[in-house]
Amino acid sequence: MIRSEPHPLSVFSLVPLNERSSRALDHPKNQPHVSYLPDYNDDAYPSERGRGLNIGFNIESSSPCTLATIGREGDIIVSGSAISRIQCSFEVVQSTGMFRLTDRSRHHNTQFKGLDAVPFEPGRTPRRAVIHAIFNTEFAFGGSNSNLYHFRIHWHRVHFDIRRQIDSRGSDHCLTISDTSGEEDTALGPERFTRIHTPQFPKLRYRYRTNYPLGRGTFGEVFEGVNVDTGELLAVKNVTLPDTPKHGTAYKSLKIEVENIGSIKHENIIRYLWTEWKSMHMFIIVMPRMQGSVARLMDDGAFITDHNLTAELLHQMLKALDLLALRGLIHRDVKPENILYLTAPDRSYNFKLADFGLCNYATRATTRAGTPPYMAPEVLINGRVSQTHKMDIWSLFVAIAVILNVAELRTQFRNPNLIGNPKSQIEAIQEAARHSSLLPLKMMAIVDAGQRASAGEMLDQLFHGEGRTTPRGRHHPATPQLNLTICHPDSSRLSQAEGWGSAMLMD
Repeated sequence: MIRSEPHPLSVFSLVPLNERSSRALDHPKNQPHVSYLPDYNDDAYPSERGRGLNIGFNIESSSPCTLATIGREGDIIVSGSAISRIQCSFEVVQSTGMFRLTDRSRHHNTQFKGLDAVPFEPGRTPRRAVIHAIFNTEFAFGGSNSNLYHFRIHWHRVHFDIRRQIDSRGSDHCLTISDTSGEEDTALGPERFTRIHTPQFPKLRYRYRTNYPLGRGTFGEVFEGVNVDTGELLAVKNVTLPDTPKHGTAYKSLKIEVENIGSIKHENIIRYLWTEWKSMHMFIIVMPRMQGSVARLMDDGAFITDHNLTAELLHQMLKALDLLALRGLIHRDVKPENILYLTAPDRSYNFKLADFGLCNYATRATTRAGTPPYMAPEVLINGRVSQTHKMDIWSLFVAIAVILNVAELRTQFRNPNLIGNPKSQIEAIQEAARHSSLLPLKMMAIVDAGQRASAGEMLDQLFHGEGRTTPRGRHHPATPQLNLTICHPDSSRLSQAEGWGSAMLMD
C-alpha cells in the first residue's frame, strides 16, 4: 500500500515527469519508498494525486552520506539497456548539510533540466552538483539525449536534525568540503595603482548561487550563498562602487583588500575563494560562510562558560596580526564584530579576522580610520600621523577587555561623552590595562606605539612563539611561556594556569 504522506525521515521526493519515470514508481522494489504528496500540485494534471519516490534517511544505503543510489542495481531500481548499474546518486555533505546529485554513469548521460538548471561543469570530476529548492529542481538520465527518465525534485518540510541523522549513520567517511587552509602562502605581487588585479584562482570557474541577505555595509551587501559544485556555504559580498571608482576611496580600499588580502592563506584570516567584476560598478568577493562573530559569542555568554576561550581567541588573532605585519599591512578595524568563527566537531573554535575594508599598507596609512572605541591613541589624537601595525595590537587589547568587561568597558563605551573625548577614552583603557586580570597583556596597551608590543612579541611572551611568522631580532629569542595566576575581575584569586586566560571569567 502506498503511504498517504512522505516518510518522516525523507528530505525530498522524485516526482515523475514522463511515462517511463512513472512506471518506475510501480516497480516492486521501489514500492516501500513511494508515497502520495499532499502538498504537491501538478498544473498539467490538477485532478490527480501527486506521487513520488521518497529520498532521505529513510533508505538504508551502503554509505553513511549517500541518501540513495539510482540504477539497474541501485536503491531505486530503474531498468533499461541504456541505464548504468549505478546511474546516479544523492548525497549529503557532512560539513554543511547540503545535498548533491552525482552522475555515476559510464556515458555521462545524467543531466539537470529546466529553467533553473545549473549543469554539471565540463572538465570537472567527479560530475556532481548541488540540488536546492531554488535551482537544479529537475534532472533526467539515460539514452543519447539523457531523457529516458525525467524527475522533478520536490522538497519536504524537514522536521528532524539532518546533522544528527548523519552522525547516527557513522559519518567518518562522509563527503566534506576540502580544507585548503594549510596550503602554502602565495607571494604578493608589486603594488600597482591601475586596475584591480584579482588573485589567481583555478581555471575552472567558481560557480555559486546566492540565497538571502546577511547584512549591508557602506558600499554593498553580503548574501548567503552556496558553491554549486561542492555544497560549501558561502558569504558573497557585493561591493557597489561610485560612478568614478578609480578616483574614489571605495575603489582604493577595494583594490588594497583584493590584491593583498585575497592572496593570503592563513587559518586565522578569512579566505577569498573567488573575486570577479559583475558589472562596471559592482565587484563580487566570495568567502566561506562563518557561523557568527565574536560579538555574538560575547552576547551569548560563551566566554563565561568556556574559560579557555579568551586565551584561544587572543592566540589566534595574534597569529593573524603577525602575518599582516609581515606583509606590511594594517587591518585598522579590529573589533569583536570583525572576528568571525567556526566550530569543529570537537567543539573547538577557529577564529578568523575579517572585513578588511579599511586595510592599508603601513607605509601609506595616515588617515583616521576604524571604530572609535577601538582606535589606538596615535589615531585618536592625531589621525594624520604615520601608522604601524601596532595600532591593531591596541585594538585587539581593547577587544579582549570588552569581551571580559574589565573596568566596565562595555558600559563606558556606551557613554557618548567618553567616546567623544580621546583623553578620557585612553584613560579608561589604561585603567583596564592596570587590572590584575589583564596584567599579562599590559604591553599591548602602551600609549606610545613605539614602546607597544608587537604581535610577534606577544606570541613569544604568552605562547612560546607558536604561530609567529615575523623574524626575530638576533638578541630576541622566543621567551618561555609565562606561568600565570589569573584573577577574575573584581574577585579573589582563582587557580594557577599554564597559559593566559585559562581560568579567566567575565563579569
